[in-house]
Amino acid sequence: MVKNLEKKCEPAQKQSIAKRNNKGLIDAKLKAVGISCFKEGNNPYCKVCKDSGSLMMCGHCSRSYHLHCANMLESDIPAGTWFCQYCVQYVEKRLKDDYLKLEKSERHHKESKIKHFAGKVNDEQKDITVRWFEKKYPEYVKQGKIQYPIADELILKECELSQAPVPVPLPLPNPLSFPSEDIGDLFFVVDFFYNFGKMMKVSPFTIEQLYYALNATVETALIKELHMALIKLLIGHVLSRENAYEVLNEDSKFLYSAAQLSELFEITEFLPYSWLTLLDEIIQLPIFKDYAEDSIVLKKDESYLELNYFSCSFKMRLGILILLINCLFDVKELHDELSRRLEEKGDLAKEKAKLNLEIKEIELKLPEIKGLAATRKASSMTEKIQKKQNKIEEINKKLETIHLRTSPIGLDRDYNEYYFFKWDLKKLYVRMNSPIAQHPPEKTDESGVWYAFTRFSSLDLLLQALCPKGIRENKLIEGIKWAKDRLKLLPGDDSSTSSEMQIDESSHGSKGGIEIYVNKESSFKDGESTIDAFRDMLLKIEKKFTKYLKKGNKLWEGYERTEDWKREVMKAEEPSALANLLLEHSQKSASPLKLASSSDQSGDSDEERVYTQKYRKVSIKIWQDLGDYCQLWENLTQSITTFGQLALVIGIYQEVLNQYMAKKNESGKHENEPKKKVREEEKRVLRSEVKKIPIEISSSSSSSSSSDDDLKHEDNCYFCDDGGKLICCETCPKVVHPKCIGLKKVPKEDWYCDECKYKQQNAPQTRLRSRLRKNE
Repeated sequence: MVKNLEKKCEPAQKQSIAKRNNKGLIDAKLKAVGISCFKEGNNPYCKVCKDSGSLMMCGHCSRSYHLHCANMLESDIPAGTWFCQYCVQYVEKRLKDDYLKLEKSERHHKESKIKHFAGKVNDEQKDITVRWFEKKYPEYVKQGKIQYPIADELILKECELSQAPVPVPLPLPNPLSFPSEDIGDLFFVVDFFYNFGKMMKVSPFTIEQLYYALNATVETALIKELHMALIKLLIGHVLSRENAYEVLNEDSKFLYSAAQLSELFEITEFLPYSWLTLLDEIIQLPIFKDYAEDSIVLKKDESYLELNYFSCSFKMRLGILILLINCLFDVKELHDELSRRLEEKGDLAKEKAKLNLEIKEIELKLPEIKGLAATRKASSMTEKIQKKQNKIEEINKKLETIHLRTSPIGLDRDYNEYYFFKWDLKKLYVRMNSPIAQHPPEKTDESGVWYAFTRFSSLDLLLQALCPKGIRENKLIEGIKWAKDRLKLLPGDDSSTSSEMQIDESSHGSKGGIEIYVNKESSFKDGESTIDAFRDMLLKIEKKFTKYLKKGNKLWEGYERTEDWKREVMKAEEPSALANLLLEHSQKSASPLKLASSSDQSGDSDEERVYTQKYRKVSIKIWQDLGDYCQLWENLTQSITTFGQLALVIGIYQEVLNQYMAKKNESGKHENEPKKKVREEEKRVLRSEVKKIPIEISSSSSSSSSSDDDLKHEDNCYFCDDGGKLICCETCPKVVHPKCIGLKKVPKEDWYCDECKYKQQNAPQTRLRSRLRKNE
C-alpha cells in the first residue's frame, strides 16, 4: 500500500537537469541517508526558526524544517517521503480511503466474477433444458431459443421445460342474476338488435330491459317495437315471393288479404294495433317451420298467441323472438346489408394488410442507408412509417364501427370465453365451461355458464394471473387491455358487487329501477289497442264518407239512423259489436239515399214517400274492381274475436273506400287529370266477374268513355278460362290474368295479346310505326 502511495506521489515526468542543479539546499547527508523529496516549490527556510541550512522538506505541503526544530533525530528520518505534523492526518486519511476503495473494487471484482461464472453455469443448464424441450417439441425451438408464445397446454404440463412461471389461479368473476340456461339467448337478441338496429329502426336497449319486458304480464314498449320491426320485414319477404298465394293458406287469412290487395292495402301500417294477430299468422306459415326451435309454438291452436301471449312463459316468449330473428336471415334486406358490411370490412382489411407490408419493406431498407445523407433519408422514411401507422389507426376505428356479430376477445387456459359487448360498458362477461364452486347456478346449459367482472381491480388481478407466454392467454391479455380502455367499470374490490349484480324485481318500472324503454327511431305511429281508438276509427270513416256523398246529394243513411248508429258505436264494448256496426255501414254505403226529383216522387206511394221523405235508394259499386273479395271481407269481419283483427278489417274497408272516392268523383270531374289520360286509364281498368252489372256513372264520364265501350271484352281469361282481375287487350276482346302471363302487377303501358303482337310485327312499318314505338 505504501508503494502504491509513493507511486501516486511521484511526478508525472522527471525533472530537468537545470532544475536539479538549482537544488543546492538539499544536504549530501540527507541524500546519503536516502530521503527523497520530489516536490517542487518548498520553502528555502525552516518553518520554525526561519533560517536556512540542511532542511527536511514535507512531501505534501511547501513547509521545510530543521531536524532539531522538528524535534527529530537522525534515526527518526523515514526511508520514504516525510510529512510534517500538519499533513500527517490528511495523508493518513487519504491512505485509509484509498485502501477502502481498493478493497471495495476488489470485492466487486470478485462478485462480478462469481456472477459471471454462475451465469455461465445457468446458461449451460438452460441450454440443457432447451435441448430437452427441443427433443419433445422441436416446432417451438429456433436457433437454440424457445419461440414464445407457445401452446398453453405445454405451460401447464411442462412448466420447467418451457421455462415459464408457475401458473397462478385466475380470479373468480361475479355471478349474474339472469337464468343461466337462457342468458345466452338474451345476449343473442340484444346483440342482434344492437348490430342491425339502425336498419330495423330500433334504438339500443340493455339486457336488463329485455329481461324485464319478457317477464311483464302487460304489453311493454320494448316487446311491441321488437316484434313490429321483425314482423314488418318478414311480411314484406312473404308478400314479395312469386308463390305467395301458395305459401299463404286459409289460416293466414289477413296475410292472404294483404297479398290480394297489395296495390291497395299496406298491412304493416296497422302493426301497432294488430302485431299479435300477424305474429300468430307469421309463426304458423310452413316456410318458417324449419327455423322453429320451440315446437310448442307451432303446435298450438289458431290465435293462441294472440289471446295468450302475455300469459306465456318467459322461455316461450324468448323462443318466439329468436325464431323471428332466425327467419329474418332469409330476408333480402338483411342479406344485402350483411353482404355490404362484409365487403366493406374485407376492403379495409386488404388496405390494412397492404400498409403493414409497406411498413415492413421500409423498415428493411433503413439499416442499408449509409453516407452523409443517411440521417436525412432515415428521418423521411420514419415520417412515412408514421403516416402509414396513422392510416392503420383510422382503418381500425372504421372496422370497429362495422358491426356483424360480437366475437370473444380471447380464451384463457381453460378455454373460457371473454366477451366485451359495446351495448354494456359496465361489465366484462365470461362464459365458463363449468360453473364456479362458490356460486353455482340452479340450472346449467350445455353452452356454458355466464359470469362478469365489474371492477377494475379484478381486471388487474386477471391480467397478472394470465401467462403472456401462452398463445391463447397472450391474445387474451391484448384483448383485455383493449377493452379496459373502453369499459366504465367501478373501482375497488369485486367482492362488494355481488349484491349490486342482482336485479330487484320489486323495483321494475319505478324511478330507482330499470329505465323505461323508448324507441327514438321508431317508424310506426303511436297506436293503442283500446276500445276508444277503434270507436274513433269507425266515426272517422263515417264522417269522411258522408262528406264525400254530400257532393252528389247523397246520404249513406237517414239523419236519425245515422245518429243512432253513432250512439251504438259509442256504446259498443266488444270487438264483435263494432264489427257488426262496420258491416252495417258497408251494406248501407253500397245503397245510399239520393235526392229524388218531383217526377220521381209522383209515382211513389204515400208510405214510400214517408220513408224516403225526399230521397230514394241508389246503388254504388265500392268493391267493383275487387271481384268477389267483398264476400271474403264480410266473412272475415263476421269472424272477428280480437281488437287486432278488428283493426285489420277496418283498415281494409277504409282503403277500399279511399280508392273508390279517389276514382269516382261525385262532382263528375276528375281532379288534376286531363280527359285524354282518363280514357287511357279506363282502357286498362281490371275487369271483374261482376262486370255485366251496370255501373252508375255521371253523364260527363259516360260520354267520354262511349268510344271505349265499342270494344266489348270477354269475361274469362283465355288461358285458364276463369274470372277475376283481368288485363284487356287493346285491339281484341281477349283478357288474361297477370299471373298467367308471368306478370306480378298490372303493366302501366298498353298490353297486347300474342296474336295482336304478331300482326303488328308483320304489318307495314309506315302504317303502325307510332303504335310499335308505344308498344316497345
